[in-house]
Amino acid sequence: REIFEKSEWPEKITGEMLRYFLLTTHYRAPVDFSDHALEEAKLALDGFYDLFKRLEEPSVQKDSDAQVVGIIDRTRELFCQAMDNDLNTAQALAVLQKLRGDVNKLVEQGLSTRKRRETLTAIVGLGQVVRLFGIDRWQFKRGPSRPTGLTVVITQLTDEQIADKVAE
Repeated sequence: REIFEKSEWPEKITGEMLRYFLLTTHYRAPVDFSDHALEEAKLALDGFYDLFKRLEEPSVQKDSDAQVVGIIDRTRELFCQAMDNDLNTAQALAVLQKLRGDVNKLVEQGLSTRKRRETLTAIVGLGQVVRLFGIDRWQFKRGPSRPTGLTVVITQLTDEQIADKVAE
């Protein structure tokens, strides 16, 4: 409860961050929790949600269409092996992170709209196995649920005071 009360993010996002963090440690290993570790989980999830946004963009290029099929098939195989290996969620997430990096490169080289959709479906499907990637992309990137200190200061200043602060 303390984590949710302390988090600047909406409850859904904090929940996904916490879930990702916990999945990065094998269930038999001790959990070394810190605020920094939770922020690292948020950054890792940001990488996925950024990729999802890119995969939703239309494209006519098809340079990497053939490659992406093999990469996804191999990722599914490695993901299943990790999960079958004493529920090794940390290794399964490492496999997903590798896929994220590979797909980002392929998007740069050119993926058709159809392959982008198929890739997005595959990644989200694998994530759903461990209950990740269930937040709409626009909600995930919306920002903190509470104003940060900077926002509070700015909203309490007049336009003239803001101009003075910017000039400093």
